[in-house]
Amino acid sequence: MKKAMDSFIGAVGMFTRLPTPYAPLLSDSSGLLRCLPLVGGLVGLLWIGLYTLLERLAVSARLAGGLLCIFPLLITGFMHMDGFMDVTDALLSSRDAEKRRLILKDPNTGAFSVCALGCLLVMQTAACTELVHLGGRGIMLLWIPVFSRSLGALALICPPLLESSQLGRSFAGSATGLDKLWYTGFALLSGAALWIGGGPTVPLIAAAACGLALWAAVRGLGGTSGDVTGFCLTLTEAAALLLTAL
Repeated sequence: MKKAMDSFIGAVGMFTRLPTPYAPLLSDSSGLLRCLPLVGGLVGLLWIGLYTLLERLAVSARLAGGLLCIFPLLITGFMHMDGFMDVTDALLSSRDAEKRRLILKDPNTGAFSVCALGCLLVMQTAACTELVHLGGRGIMLLWIPVFSRSLGALALICPPLLESSQLGRSFAGSATGLDKLWYTGFALLSGAALWIGGGPTVPLIAAAACGLALWAAVRGLGGTSGDVTGFCLTLTEAAALLLTAL
């Protein structure tokens, strides 16, 4: 039990900017990845809590939409958005796979990722604003982070890892078939909740967006990595938000 608790506390400290009671010393980073869907549940609880608070305070839909859009980014310290921007820069460069992998590791920010980030934030802000207008769908904010992180973990452990992805290898290098069942179970559970709350198109198309993102990343880079996980996770959440707001 203590090992599981240490893994969860470590995952919260790793994947969010939330304060933790202590910093556990872990010899196996794979336990942190196993807790990623649970961290998604924590982010979702806080997200729906903010939604409820803004609703009670009768905050305008535009302001509430902006706050709801940036809230999960602030909570996670823009960690997954960093992967989205890195992969976008690499894939849109129209270079060969080797050059794309070098761009992926380049600490400088390129124009492609800035433009992609702007488009993403505009669409997500519009979706969150519409979500406030519609009312009654706030429960979806609980399950979207669980769904995206479950699929993101599968995106990391299923395809071959890039040789240069040391962080991805530390998280997914010892993944087993039971780990795949673990993430798949959370994906099915949260996907079913999204289906009930918003209809079948929400989980199905969001999962398709994740699959398409993973296919493009593996095809363009030659494998997966922690950045690719962030790329897939971000696009899954964006698709789920847009579909929930329709």
